[in-house]
Amino acid sequence: MNRQFFILVTAMIASFGVDRFSKFLILSFLDGQRVFFWGKTFFFGYIPTEIHTGLSELPLYIVVSIFIFIIIGLWVVGVRKLQPTRAVGFGLILGGGAGNIFDRISVDHVIDWIGVAHVFVCNLADVMIVGGIIICLYTFYDRTSTFRGIDRT
Repeated sequence: MNRQFFILVTAMIASFGVDRFSKFLILSFLDGQRVFFWGKTFFFGYIPTEIHTGLSELPLYIVVSIFIFIIIGLWVVGVRKLQPTRAVGFGLILGGGAGNIFDRISVDHVIDWIGVAHVFVCNLADVMIVGGIIICLYTFYDRTSTFRGIDRT
């Protein structure tokens, strides 16, 4: 296994694990309550995103198979040629996406728990997806990095 693939998979598993652990803590300790910060600007609390997708009706082996095919596809397409930084970005995107898909499959909605006023709510999976996109965009536009994030060595 090469270094970039190991970095991608590690970032993906870590972001998925942190997301699941944060949702476990919110569901276990807040129990429907909201904790406000800076007046009522920021809050933590369980906010179900109630959009029925039907993913909870899919057999688990189908979802796991699709996820495994995505990982194998990334390997074949060229993860081994990515910069390590961009591999972290892709790992965060995949791990955050897997966390939200896991919610859709297990409880049929995404467990959001971070709120900003009446503007938006999100969870750590969303934060990791956005962070991964920012990292990938930065490595794409960084003039000191190799051409388009591909290490040609």
